[in-house]
Amino acid sequence: MVMHASSAGRAIGLPLPLADEVERPRLVERLQDRWLHPVTLVVAGAGFGKSTLLAQAIRANALEPRGIDVWYTCSPGDEDADVLGRALLGALGAEDRQPDLAGHVVHALGAHSPLDVCLVLDDAHEVRPGSSGAELISAVIRRLPFNAHLVLAARHDPPGALSRLRAADGVAELTEADLLLTDDEAARLATRHGADAAAARALGGWPALVRLALAVGPNVAFTFAREEVLDRLSGTEHRTLFALSSLGFADADQVAAVVGAPVDLAALAAKVPMITVTQDGRFRAHALWRDAAARALDREQSTELRGRAIAQLVAQRDLARAGAIALVHNDVDALAAVALELVHSSVSVLPVDIVGRWSEALQRACPETAEAQLVAGAVAQAR
Repeated sequence: MVMHASSAGRAIGLPLPLADEVERPRLVERLQDRWLHPVTLVVAGAGFGKSTLLAQAIRANALEPRGIDVWYTCSPGDEDADVLGRALLGALGAEDRQPDLAGHVVHALGAHSPLDVCLVLDDAHEVRPGSSGAELISAVIRRLPFNAHLVLAARHDPPGALSRLRAADGVAELTEADLLLTDDEAARLATRHGADAAAARALGGWPALVRLALAVGPNVAFTFAREEVLDRLSGTEHRTLFALSSLGFADADQVAAVVGAPVDLAALAAKVPMITVTQDGRFRAHALWRDAAARALDREQSTELRGRAIAQLVAQRDLARAGAIALVHNDVDALAAVALELVHSSVSVLPVDIVGRWSEALQRACPETAEAQLVAGAVAQAR
């Protein structure tokens, strides 16, 4: 059995297998140990195939179940404990009724006993260390019931206090070194591309580099391979990739609203490696495409599309992701608008960890504006 959700309140299905996906039974077997340890870490940079591997492990468990997997994809808003806690309860099929969110999550996990349950948090790096969301994860780890397990997949140090659990041999870990493609795996991937297996084996094993280089030729650097892929796209496809990269998980209608024209995401995925599609028909461009897609457009185009993407995210009520985009691009006007929207819509509980960082940015950029002062006041009152 697999349960899954996203922090925006929409179910996010497991990633479907890629057209050239290589099965990795040695690592799937390693992930079987998640049922033997309280916490399992999968920590590696972008492009190492963490989500693909986790999906393979969960599909394997569905065929020969050892317990219930609960899949959850973290997003920028999850650094706030209230946002993350309510989302985790939703993923576990529990209602938010108790003020002690960590206790309620622990209770929801324990309710599956005598069955084992594993909560898999993909993109856990979105939960910033030191945030209340990270403190929530630490509290859950400290109080995990005997039938519960936690998997954290992240690009760098995952959230949660783990030193005591590590000392007690309670943490299993997979690192970048583990996720590198073996010579045999690289050769199988090359065969699927009709390419030279020897050349693929010489690429160092980084899954993203191997996949990209095989798409355009094995004797190229990663940056050049990425640019070569983009050079094959039309102007509309460049805009579509930029929009998809900005929105996160999205369907064709949502991307079309940003691009301003009909889009064919399936055709784009056929041309661009590392675009995944989920069981519920949504698409996601790998994070490695974000900056590249922006550079493929002129400044006027990227600014316009970014504004439309923020507006679309606001319409979807994914305010945390909208604000994150504005913050990264130092778009003060958009950030102020999104912050005000979040303040106005969070009547009962303001997600301070999110709005607090936005308020600091507004205070640095435009402290005298009414928007900056209103947001700062709301944060101060909430604290």
